[in-house]
Amino acid sequence: MYSQCCSDEFVKALEEEFKKNGLEYKDDPTGMWCDSGVFMEMIPECTNISVGYKSEHTFFEEQNITHLEKLVEVVLKIDWKNLPVKRDPSKVTRSIGRYNYDYEWGWDKYSTRIYTKNGKYYPATTSNSYPQKEETHRDYVTMEDVFHHVIEILSQLDYECLNAESFKETEEMYFTKYEDGDFFGLKIIDYDIYMSDDETLKKYTNYGNLENFNKFAVSGVNPYFIESDEKNDSNKELDRKLGKTKTSDNIYLYTKQQMNAFEDVAENNVDLVKLIMDDVTKPNKTITSNNLWLKVETAFIDLDYKLDYSVHGSGINPDVFIEWVEDHWTEMQDLIEITAKKINNKANLVSSLIKTAKYGFLPELKNTDISETKYHYDEYQMFSKIVDKQPALIKMILVNFEMTNKAEVRDSLRKQIWDEISTLDYKRSDKSPLTSYVDKFINWVYEYSDELKKYLKFKK
Repeated sequence: MYSQCCSDEFVKALEEEFKKNGLEYKDDPTGMWCDSGVFMEMIPECTNISVGYKSEHTFFEEQNITHLEKLVEVVLKIDWKNLPVKRDPSKVTRSIGRYNYDYEWGWDKYSTRIYTKNGKYYPATTSNSYPQKEETHRDYVTMEDVFHHVIEILSQLDYECLNAESFKETEEMYFTKYEDGDFFGLKIIDYDIYMSDDETLKKYTNYGNLENFNKFAVSGVNPYFIESDEKNDSNKELDRKLGKTKTSDNIYLYTKQQMNAFEDVAENNVDLVKLIMDDVTKPNKTITSNNLWLKVETAFIDLDYKLDYSVHGSGINPDVFIEWVEDHWTEMQDLIEITAKKINNKANLVSSLIKTAKYGFLPELKNTDISETKYHYDEYQMFSKIVDKQPALIKMILVNFEMTNKAEVRDSLRKQIWDEISTLDYKRSDKSPLTSYVDKFINWVYEYSDELKKYLKFKK
């Protein structure tokens, strides 16, 4: 929760105790939210010890029992009473960030939370109506991420940062525009952005959070200086101007790592994006279904992304991805539309390819339901060549399918398939390795088993 929960002295002493008893534990200065966090304002040395638990609260959670048993034996031997107590729980470390826990909040009154736009959480009642109290959603990103977003905003105005590599909270960062020599300083303190009023860097003005700073950069008007009765009209005008810029407010809620991962998953799983958008727009919808959540998680795993559930906002996980899809609604609609056009073009190419084929297996697919979304048009051509060149191999593959009732073949057959594919002069339409076409071919044969049996007059 961006706050120091125990002292350095306590941590070092605890590390030594573990070491004396045969376990090596190291301090972790990063943060996460857990149940023990509610005691940070009561207990001086409040900390967590890793117990060998991974991917908690997911379908893939694991517990290292061997480590846990050893840990239990060791903690019974630690001299807990004589560990140093240095931290004052009544003082919150503001320099690290924000921390606040509302002990009066009626958590038991609400079953879940509904995320809405504009960065706010509304606790959901059993009637799905919004209560009067709302809680502002904390910043997803670190202050260093905020700084990099500031660089993006100012670079569009042709400003360059002179000391971008040395960012720290409260540190003066220098920006200049080489065309006219304009120069100013900028600081970020507890997520608020301060900018110098002149080149002397003696006086700084607070322009608020990233969203407000973005509006100021585009319009030249500090949102803090707008009178309250004029704010609605002024904000509409500012939003209209912002709509014409290359950046949008919601991208600043996510780290660069998240943005790259989410874009990759969305582009490779357009159908999944459509499912999320359909799910979000359902009437009386409160939470994402377990089935859809699992599909999103599987999409990340399939693309070899390491999922992080430890911090809701800054990690790569299904919950944040679903929020990202909502925040990028227009871009997701464009992605779906562009993909649909590509599929249509691909379907036309496949149809044209089949019509022009004069012999072999390919013309047999004329009246079948071709899976344009699964195979590239020239893959049909390549795979059909193998069918006509090696009918005996195809029959053996079909026998394997009959025995296992799934798209699997023996290793010896996989080698023969690879030998055939490697002899073809095939220029791949994507960057996938040629070895991946072995599995593609097996799946293709499985999908068109009925057509192949008829074509090859297959008899088991």
